[in-house]
Amino acid sequence: MNQAVMDRSVPFLMMLVSDALLLCAFASLFIVARRRYSPAAKALRQGTVRFAKRDFDGAIKEFSRGIELQPRSSQLYYGRAVARHFKGDLRAALCDYTRCIALDEKCVLAYEGRGLAKSRLGALEKAIADYTKALALCPGLADCYCNRGTAKYRLRDYAGAIADFDLALGIDPKHAAACANRGTVRHMAGDFDGAIVDYDRASQLNQSKEQHAWTEEIMPKI
Repeated sequence: MNQAVMDRSVPFLMMLVSDALLLCAFASLFIVARRRYSPAAKALRQGTVRFAKRDFDGAIKEFSRGIELQPRSSQLYYGRAVARHFKGDLRAALCDYTRCIALDEKCVLAYEGRGLAKSRLGALEKAIADYTKALALCPGLADCYCNRGTAKYRLRDYAGAIADFDLALGIDPKHAAACANRGTVRHMAGDFDGAIVDYDRASQLNQSKEQHAWTEEIMPKI
């Protein structure tokens, strides 16, 4: 990216979603459901299948039916939270993530999902708190470091953002979103040479966005 292009850049935020890793987010739920034969487990299984087909309303209906049968199932609340999240009903998703966490305070994915929802709603400091909790439970989450860095960037904490992108790349050197994001933050901080290096590296990685379903990426307007 040349200097003139970067001088015109005004970063904004985009959430990246993918069919491939939406299924990964539900993999553990489907495994649990297959090993159980209760009506609630059947609802969990059917909800997961509907979600995989991007039938979010159908998934929500199945997860809700399961919750009526088994109201203390963190998996069912998590499933409904993600379905609501990708339907775009972020406030309802927040409620379900919170219920999931109340039932299972070690559910890493619920903290990360709630952090993403809070970030989309503009509650950046609260999003950072959720990302930090997820990372305390599972320090190897490159996507989570990337998302926390993005939230810090939006709060103009450029040094903190770069530190998180560095951590993401330390875990996954091929994390294109973290590399591109770091380039944008370096650009905003006036480190144009560093920004060009990161943009070039991200371009060379040529990594499909589908590899990081739960990642927020800072994209420059060109």
